[in-house]
Amino acid sequence: MASSEVLIELVCRHVFFDREELTESTLWPDGCMLHTSARDFLVAPADGWLITGEPWVEALIVATRQDLEVEGLPETDGILLLADGGSIHLNDAGAVAELGRRVGRDLAPEAFAEILVQWHPPSAAAQFLLRDPGHARRAFDRPDLPEFAGPVFGQTGDRFTGTFHSARQHAGAVGGALVLDVLAWTVTVPAGAPASWDRRPVLEGVPLERLAL
Repeated sequence: MASSEVLIELVCRHVFFDREELTESTLWPDGCMLHTSARDFLVAPADGWLITGEPWVEALIVATRQDLEVEGLPETDGILLLADGGSIHLNDAGAVAELGRRVGRDLAPEAFAEILVQWHPPSAAAQFLLRDPGHARRAFDRPDLPEFAGPVFGQTGDRFTGTFHSARQHAGAVGGALVLDVLAWTVTVPAGAPASWDRRPVLEGVPLERLAL
C-alpha cells in the first residue's frame, strides 16, 4: 500500500496548481486529508477498479475535493501509481491517450473504459460502465429501460477498437429531480499510436426515483 508520504507527493505533483502550497495535513494508515492555500482534499487508494488488478499497477489514488458544496458528486482527480514508481494523472487526456497504447496488450479494455467513463470529461454526475445489456435495468430497478449492448473490443486490421455504453445519473436542474442519460462510446487504438475516443448520448433525461443500486 502506498504510504501517506507517497500520496502527498503524488497530489502535489499532479493536482496542485502552480504556487499552490500545502498548509496542513492529517495522516491515517490508509489515506490523508490535505489543506492547501486554495483547496482541501481527501486522498486515499480506491478499491474495486479493474486496472488495479494489472501486475504493473501499484494502486489507483483518488483525491476528492472537500471544500466545495456542489450539486452531485465532488470533484475528483485520479492518479495511477505504477509498480515501477511512475505515475499517471488520469484526468489528463493526453496522458490517458498514451496509457491507451497498452489496451489489448497488458491493459484490459474494460479497465480502460472505466477510466474514460469516470474522468473524460470529469463530471459531478454519478457515472459507471454498463457491463451487459440488462445492467441499467438492474441498477435502477427499471425493467422499462432499453437494453444497451455490453462492451465489445477486438482487433480490426492494424488497430484495436472498442464500443461500450455508460450510465450517467444527475439532477436535471439545480435542486431538481434525478435523471438518467446513457452514452455510447467508441475507442480506437491505432498500431503504434495513442488511443482516441468519442461519446454521444443515446438516451437523455429519463426521470429516476432513486440512485443506482
